[in-house]
Amino acid sequence: MVAPGAVFFCEAFGCLSNNVIYAPPGHVVIQTAREMACEALLRRDNDKVWLKTGPGLLTRALALCAMDGLLCEGHTDPTKSVTIRSNAALKQHVAPHIPLPYKQTDQNWAHSDTPVAPEVKAAWAQLLA
Repeated sequence: MVAPGAVFFCEAFGCLSNNVIYAPPGHVVIQTAREMACEALLRRDNDKVWLKTGPGLLTRALALCAMDGLLCEGHTDPTKSVTIRSNAALKQHVAPHIPLPYKQTDQNWAHSDTPVAPEVKAAWAQLLA
């Protein structure tokens, strides 16, 4: 039997969502993200919040764990197993219902005009296949 590891949801524009995360205590991706956030804050990095502590951080932590061989598909250790689902799968059960005013301004990262690089889209497509 495969242990239930972390479940992450992928945003339409190619990163992990941090709206809903399921992970058992001690999961390697969450620990890595926490360490990366602490290091960035202590260094006083001037990154956008999205990259320093948000979806960008979570996506980078997952990629780093995968590159370091810390994640295995079907791993019996729940702290090293990951499932990535589409945001559409999440929305079958959960719907955001509080339109926060600060997220409606042009200052919010979600309203960025910066396109997602084709290489990033291709990497996510391969990961999600």
